[in-house]
Amino acid sequence: MTLLLEAGDLLYIPSKVYVYQKIKGKIDSPLAFSDTWALEKPTHALLLERERRDDIWLKILHDGSELYVDKHDILPYQEK
Repeated sequence: MTLLLEAGDLLYIPSKVYVYQKIKGKIDSPLAFSDTWALEKPTHALLLERERRDDIWLKILHDGSELYVDKHDILPYQEK
């Protein structure tokens, strides 16, 4: 059984993972993105919405911006 990520979870995003910015005001599905770029270094982000099994996109807060990332590219944050 796999646990779903919940809003407020901290995520680890490796370098070279692409993040996507949604077109402002567009709420239709599928998501429409206005910009995309790869992260230069590993980072952490806050999950803003609960993970849905039927969707590959996670809405995150990174560096003050609401972005999207493919859930297959991230890892849940784990303390050492």
